[in-house]
Amino acid sequence: MAGLRRHLGIAGATAALLVAGLGTGLSGVAAAQPVAAQPVAAQTVKAGPPRYYLQQGLGRHNPVVRATATGRVTGGRLSCPGGALADDYVPADHQTFFVACPAPGGGSQIYRFRLTASGQVGALAAVRGGKLSTAIEGLAGSADGSTLAVSVGGPGAGDEAIVISTRTGAHATWTDGAAGPGMIRLRVEQLALSGNGRELIDTTIPRCVKGSAGNKCRAPGKESRVVSPASAGGSLSSSRLIMRQSVVCGLRNGFINDVAVTSDGRSLIVAVVGGGGINGGFVAVDQVSATTGHVTKVLYKLKTGDGFFYRFVSTDPSGRYVLFDAGTTKTDVNGWIDHGKLVPLRPAGNNVAYEAWSGR
Repeated sequence: MAGLRRHLGIAGATAALLVAGLGTGLSGVAAAQPVAAQPVAAQTVKAGPPRYYLQQGLGRHNPVVRATATGRVTGGRLSCPGGALADDYVPADHQTFFVACPAPGGGSQIYRFRLTASGQVGALAAVRGGKLSTAIEGLAGSADGSTLAVSVGGPGAGDEAIVISTRTGAHATWTDGAAGPGMIRLRVEQLALSGNGRELIDTTIPRCVKGSAGNKCRAPGKESRVVSPASAGGSLSSSRLIMRQSVVCGLRNGFINDVAVTSDGRSLIVAVVGGGGINGGFVAVDQVSATTGHVTKVLYKLKTGDGFFYRFVSTDPSGRYVLFDAGTTKTDVNGWIDHGKLVPLRPAGNNVAYEAWSGR
């Protein structure tokens, strides 16, 4: 599954900060198109969540590996070559991770590593095509490990998404598609990849190009768009709309922040943070149809009263097991979602910045 990536924030219930959505309609919700189903190689999967997860504390710390059942630190610690801090990391299947590290002399290098059966971090191996001349802003990976997508370029630097084949090292570049006045600019913001890496999804807030006037340009809140094949490269102006914020959570009391797609491409995992009045604050994790853009199931909803604390939502590569860390401004909740209930992780801890499941 393409990963949701770390976000940290505190806000009142009337502020809108949300996590993730896909699925949209053009006028209302009509014309939304599905992300193609992604066949995943048959494998024997033991019931229950992954045995391990990586946990990163607040502040500048490298992640440690913890056992899901006990919370025990296994002794595994992720560290980039030379002890540098990891810029970003995402899971693939079969206990494989990808991590972006600062490269000597500047730029970035992406590595692959595996967790051992005892929860140790295996040796880092440089990914073919993973050496980049610029810093990586965000990293996403396909469930089968065949494809990575990175966002590069900060404010004023020109946004790009680079899709990397981990098998061949080939690159494909997607640009924000900016055009003339009256046009929408689709910035590269939060990326996700379908199970076999064929579809690239960008969740972004479209912006009107400077000089747009009146009804010539309308940017209607956050939305998710897909391009395929991801390996082709090009302009995001050719992308298909598959989610619109107004359909998933409205524009006034919620906000979409992160997006992930299940490995079969049929559903999106949407974490919504919002508020509506003094006691109307909530954090919810929704399942959204990639065909209609509508919410098909509320996986979990936490009422937060007149304020909330949100850190992250993160999924395993299949999208079945969702890590969740949020709460009120006084109480932090950390665990994983299981059929509408939150299973606490031990130790629960309120000093967590981000967590990511290991693959199976």
